[in-house]
Order: sequence, then C-alpha cells, then structure tokens
Amino acid sequence: MYKAHFNNELHSCLASRRTGFTLLELLVVLMIISMLMVLSIPAIKGLTSTAGMSTAVRHISSMMTLGRSRAIAKRTIVRFGIVTLWEDDSEAAYRKYGLWEWDRETEQFVAFQEWKTLPQGLVFEADQRDYIRSAHYAQEDGSSVRGDFLPTGEAESFIENIHSKRVKVVFFEFTPSGGARLPGGEERNVLIVVINGYMDPAGGGNIVYTDEHKKNWAQFNIDTLTGRVRIYRP
Repeated sequence: MYKAHFNNELHSCLASRRTGFTLLELLVVLMIISMLMVLSIPAIKGLTSTAGMSTAVRHISSMMTLGRSRAIAKRTIVRFGIVTLWEDDSEAAYRKYGLWEWDRETEQFVAFQEWKTLPQGLVFEADQRDYIRSAHYAQEDGSSVRGDFLPTGEAESFIENIHSKRVKVVFFEFTPSGGARLPGGEERNVLIVVINGYMDPAGGGNIVYTDEHKKNWAQFNIDTLTGRVRIYRP
C-alpha cells in the first residue's frame, strides 16, 4: 500500500512538472511570435492598402454614375470636381471630391452632395506618370492611357468659399446627352488616377508615394462621347 501511495505521489509530481514551461522555453516562444508578427506586417499593410483602394474605386465610380444620371434626368450640366487647394487644410488637396450641378434659377453651379474624401493614404495623381504608361493594360491596349489627364496644373478650375476658406476645384462635366467633356480637352477620354501616397507637406504639389514600386493604383477612363466609365487596375 505504501509503495502504491508513493508511486501515485511521484506520478502526480512528474505530471505537474510536465505541464509547466521553463524560462528558456517561454523566451523561445516569444521570439518566434515576434518574428511572425514582423514578417506579417507587410502582408497586413498590403491587405489594408488593397481594401482602401477598392473602397475608393466603388465610391468614385458611384459618384460618377450619379453625376451622369442626374445630368441626363435634369437636362443640365453636372461637374465632377477634385480639390487641388483647400486653404489651411493641406490634407484636403488631391483627396476631396464632389458633384455640382448648374442651377438655372441662380445661374451658377451648386453642390448637391457632401464632400467625399479618399481613404487615408490615397491621393489623386497630379499628372500622368511613366508607371501608368508602362502598366500591363497600357502594353496590351495603348488607347487605355491616351486621354486628357485630370488633375493637372493647366486644368480649368473654379473657386469655392467654404467657411471663409478658399477652395480650388478642377473638374470635368457630364452633359444632358450623357456624354462628358473636359474644358480645353482634346482627347476622347478623361483620365483620373488614384494611388497610394500623400501630398508633400513642404508644398509644391508633389506626391510622396508610399508604395515604392507603385503596384497598386486605379485608373478611371471617362469616355467623352458616352460618359461611360472604365476602370483599370495594374
């Protein structure tokens, strides 16, 4: 009986020792977890970036569809505008956009939607860059990157006063026939690109790209004859 009791106590003691961890084992586990977290950060950033871009594509295309439909339904001109300057708010430039329609009574363009803002970390590209022309869709179809780019420094603009702040907006227009036009434009398409980055706080209208290799962007082609919008992704 004593031997059996002793064996039971020994078995319990050994079992309890097996359920614990040594300090070295805990350190090894923590080191492995830390390494996995570091390795997963780029993947998490990539997923976040892709999700933000997909959200922006949906919102912008919905706004353009609404603008075209309203121009047709009300037999008026509707502008899709991109902010390039918002006094005392550097984060609004190349991120905010909206819709304006021609009001026959007041004889001026009036906003009929709240300002929309691109997700954090995304901006409207300020000019047509080489990475766009070298995209796979451009290689397959050169016409996909031929068009008048918006926004550019030469684009026609108008000024809004929001809470006594000066806001500069560049735009293209949807017409009552369902087509589109860019004042001063000469090409069949209007091109707009959204990419990962932010405007340089130092000014100058330069973009600081957060996607070093520029692998994630969205291009909108607005057909001036039909007003239809086509979206390209790299």
